Amino acid sequence: MDLSFSDLNFNSVETLPDYDASAAFTVNSATIFREEVDIVPTIVDETLSYIPWGGDNLMPFKIIEYIEKDETLATCHIFNAEVCYGSCLRRDTCICTAKEAAPI
Repeated sequence: MDLSFSDLNFNSVETLPDYDASAAFTVNSATIFREEVDIVPTIVDETLSYIPWGGDNLMPFKIIEYIEKDETLATCHIFNAEVCYGSCLRRDTCICTAKEAAPI
C-alpha cells in the first residue's frame, strides 16, 4: 500500500489516505506560542512604551496563519465573523418618531 501522508494537516481532523478512517491531530500550543526571547516593553519616547505582540511583534499574523491552515477552524472563524460583524447592528426606525429615528 502506497500511503501519501505528506498532504495531511497535522493540526486538524483528516481522512487517512487508503483507509476508511479519520484521525484527529493536535499540536501542543505551548510549543507554537512559546517565545525564545524575553518580551520587554518597547520604548517610543520618555512618556510612551508598549508591550509587543510576541518577541518579533508578529503574533497576530502568526495566529491568522495557523487559523487559515486549518480548514475547520478557518470555516468557523469566517462564520463567526460574518454572523457577529457582517452587517452590524441596525436600528429599526420604521415605526418610531422622528426624534427616536435621529442618529445617535
